[in-house]
Amino acid sequence: MLEARELTFSYGKHPVLDGVSLRLKPGKLVALLGTNGAGKSTLLKLLTGELHARSGDVRLEDKPLPAWHTRDLAQVRAVLPQEPRLAFNFTVRDVVLMGRTPHIQRGETLRDREICQQALRRVDLQEFGDRYYLELSGGERQRVHLARVLAQIWEPLEQSPRYLLMDEPVAGLDLAHQHGTLRIARELAAEGVGVLAILHDINLALAYADETVLISGGKVAADGPTADVLTEERVADVFNVQAILHRDGTRPPYMQTLPSA
Repeated sequence: MLEARELTFSYGKHPVLDGVSLRLKPGKLVALLGTNGAGKSTLLKLLTGELHARSGDVRLEDKPLPAWHTRDLAQVRAVLPQEPRLAFNFTVRDVVLMGRTPHIQRGETLRDREICQQALRRVDLQEFGDRYYLELSGGERQRVHLARVLAQIWEPLEQSPRYLLMDEPVAGLDLAHQHGTLRIARELAAEGVGVLAILHDINLALAYADETVLISGGKVAADGPTADVLTEERVADVFNVQAILHRDGTRPPYMQTLPSA
């Protein structure tokens, strides 16, 4: 399990998070929701170790995150940032192959290349291997990086369950690929991977997430099963919009937001 306990963080004198706790269990897809500036991306950076909390700690498999060897951690936990940066014009195949780096000993193997091709197929880019990354659209680049992190944690390992942390993974994607990305996240959870995704769309969370953590004002406003967290009253309170939750039993619940009076 990946666990954050009572995290507090500030940028200088500006408090961002105050006593935030979160648990990500293997086999669960957890959505992290909140308004702009609520602290979602900061929390993700604390979970990855990119930032360090003023108080509280982060543990993976009950081991403090700083105690993990970098290579061991990279073999079991992948991170998809909001805006992946890559300035060099590698081929798509070589970008995806970067995800295999923690597993490569003396050089890439045929199995590494097979995994990369399977990852590209999974994100619907199977014909893009020889294309150059900088020639792609923003949405295509995002899917290439999704394939890269999939390749990184493609196979289960004995020493730990696998985890995938994603910061707004559907930003910049068309509707079909938004759903495609979250279907992949659900499939990974079904395979035993713990998946955390920062989302802005309440209905995507309702459709795909097992659990939701709702952040408001630097604190956890609610967490638990998604349909229990995203109630009409709580959405109105946190997002300041009127909403109607629809349930008909034939599809996932969805929320209709109404314009302000």
